[in-house]
Amino acid sequence: MSEAKKPLKVLFVEDDPFDAELIQNSLVGFETVYASSLLEAREQLSSLPDIILCDLHLPDGVGLDLLVDIRQRGLPLPFILMTGAGDQRAAISAIRSGADDYLIKNAESLALLPQSMSNALKRFRRSKDRINRPLHVLYAEPNLYDIDLTREHLKQHAPYITIDVVREGRDVLKALDSSNSYDVLLFDFMLPDENALILTQELQRRPGFDLPIVFVTGHGNEEIVAEAMRLGIADYVVKHPGYLFELPPTLENVTGLHRLQRERSALAASEKRFRLLAENARDIVYRIELLPSRAFTYVSPSSTRLTGYTPEEHYADPDLGYKIIHPEDRVKIVLDEVFFSKPVVMRWIRKDGSTLWTEQENVPVYDESGNLIALEGIARDITERKESEERLDFLAHYDPLTGLPNRWSLIEQIEKRMKSVRERGRQLTLLLLDLDRFKMINESLGHRSGDLLLQSAAERLQQSIAADEVLARPGGDEFGILIESDNDPMTAEHRAFSIIDLMQTPFAFDQGLLYIGVSIGICSYPDAAANADELMRNAEAALYRAKDQGRNTYRLYTEDMTRKALDRLEIETLLREALANGELYLEYQPLVSVHSNAIFGAEALMRWKNPLRGVIRPDEFIPVAEESGMITRIGDFALLEACRSMKRLLDEGLPLRTIAVNISPRQFLLQDVVASVKKSLAETGLRPEYLELEITESALMHDPDQSLQTLLALRDLGIRLAIDDFGTGYSSLAHLKRFPLHKLKIDRSFIRDIPHDLDSEKIATTIVAMARGLELKVLAEGVETEDQRKFLEEHNCDFFQGYLCSPAVSAETLAELVKKQRR
Repeated sequence: MSEAKKPLKVLFVEDDPFDAELIQNSLVGFETVYASSLLEAREQLSSLPDIILCDLHLPDGVGLDLLVDIRQRGLPLPFILMTGAGDQRAAISAIRSGADDYLIKNAESLALLPQSMSNALKRFRRSKDRINRPLHVLYAEPNLYDIDLTREHLKQHAPYITIDVVREGRDVLKALDSSNSYDVLLFDFMLPDENALILTQELQRRPGFDLPIVFVTGHGNEEIVAEAMRLGIADYVVKHPGYLFELPPTLENVTGLHRLQRERSALAASEKRFRLLAENARDIVYRIELLPSRAFTYVSPSSTRLTGYTPEEHYADPDLGYKIIHPEDRVKIVLDEVFFSKPVVMRWIRKDGSTLWTEQENVPVYDESGNLIALEGIARDITERKESEERLDFLAHYDPLTGLPNRWSLIEQIEKRMKSVRERGRQLTLLLLDLDRFKMINESLGHRSGDLLLQSAAERLQQSIAADEVLARPGGDEFGILIESDNDPMTAEHRAFSIIDLMQTPFAFDQGLLYIGVSIGICSYPDAAANADELMRNAEAALYRAKDQGRNTYRLYTEDMTRKALDRLEIETLLREALANGELYLEYQPLVSVHSNAIFGAEALMRWKNPLRGVIRPDEFIPVAEESGMITRIGDFALLEACRSMKRLLDEGLPLRTIAVNISPRQFLLQDVVASVKKSLAETGLRPEYLELEITESALMHDPDQSLQTLLALRDLGIRLAIDDFGTGYSSLAHLKRFPLHKLKIDRSFIRDIPHDLDSEKIATTIVAMARGLELKVLAEGVETEDQRKFLEEHNCDFFQGYLCSPAVSAETLAELVKKQRR
């Protein structure tokens, strides 16, 4: 008799006794070893199980940790991850991290457990060699936090992977020029100087480039990933909790596949011919005899689908293969070593006259005497890839709304022409235009009308420029006109006059006639700029001087235009991207009871950390946001984020009563604040009585009657209302009595010199007394000393905020402060 087959030994790891019993009952016929924690499981590995069944959530970690240990140690053990019904993302992450299967813990899955283990064993035995080879990775990532996380994770879980880190796309090119030791490139999509799609294109055009590329991207970027895959990246990982566990196997897989592809490309010509014929039936496979006369002896049926010409037509006409090549690309057909050594990209003309982009690989066939007698090859359709590259190239150089050159294309034109005008003793002048009143039209009539206005303005300006001039749209409602002239400064001024006159004619829309003006900044090279960047910056400085001095006019750049104007322009440019890039965030300054020193709430304060300039102070960017109109988007973000943080803190059981949010004058006057508040409360679930809006006196007094209606609507929602920076604005008591207010905030300028300045003390006590008369609470800003707090307490002020308690902090730190005072 044959020896009985030894049962499989299963190590199952489960901390829930009830689930463990269910799993044990499902493993009848198996030898089982049980562990209730990661520690026990690691100890049981010495018992040499045949397969591991592990729960996701364990008391001392997660099942993925055990999987990483096993793969890192090179143990030949199939691994099945058990998850709950809501853990599909973790299960998918486990598969990408090297698990052989997963199952959801329910009655149906447990009944199929023996079959699942059998399938996992088969999959494991068919899988590739799991020995981790050393990998050298070039990692392009601007975020220092993500860099540190990746380094630590690889050091702990995949020490065989070494990474060199660069922060920008241009540094990738430098690193590749100085070293050829990399196995794979890893790019974060959002690089500061160019996105990774453009960088990928540039690399793939480099002679000799032959490395796989992996993208790291965020959720919601499926379109970007699809475009990247069309460009030929090897794979991608999405940043989510646990994504770093996917990174090592992803890098291993793409490197292994790339290595295999390179090995295949080095096979003998006969093997390559067989591979081309056997594996690429979707592409056009062909053989052309050259001696004794030219003739097609084989053309695959895919020729009909891709070109419209049948194989029979090729057999009947030996020259058809040459005739269908685009006339401009026929020069590429040179039967030498270079032609056969690399793929050849060329255009074919289909039977219907349309263009087909192809990439061809050709293999020479020689007779015993070394004569070239035939060539065999494969032609694949790369039309979609070429169109994608053309779309990317268009977006990189042109504005999709107007079709005009964009900012980068304008700079390229400036750089191209500078040398020429200098040699000919002429000057290059940039007129930078900004449409006056555009933001008001865009906000009142909608973005569709704004887009139509920009297109109409572009068409009108296009008709006014000469053939040798350049019209561009650098961004927003700005246009640039680049002209060459002699050294007469009046040339540019006359041109500015004509443009202002041209734009005086109203634009006709469905809503009626729209009147706009135009402000123009002028700068010339070489008189007032040394390079393209200076020409752009100085023209922008002149433009803002024109806007500041009344609009619908022009200004020539002069050196007395201060750095402040240039800095303001730079801040506006950076601020337009800051919200989308996640650079803006909130900090929270505690609001404190004067009498008990207890924290009862916080004021949300906007902060900005730019990757290039670092922390930018609110007094630098808030005025720019107000003037540019971006304050409404920023205000909506602040309102929503503050409500979300407050709801989270309340859910933690913290005894907070107020989250205060500033409403800017522009936001209060031009935006439907009531609708914004309703939306934020609805999205976050925060009850309205916890929200307090702070509004300046100047905003309220701009239109007191309308302000009253808005405040009443907010009060009816249950929102509390406060006057911010009281005493620095109108201070109209008659109107304050009408407004449904709850609190006055004494401006920090009146608190700063207490108790050493008698006038400051008198103002503070007067404000408190007046507030008491109006039955309002009083909060003092900028309290930094105990003497100031005692003074406020003695004079019956209710609340304060300032460094005496704490500067503005993160929501997490605020929670710790509140918890600390409860202890």
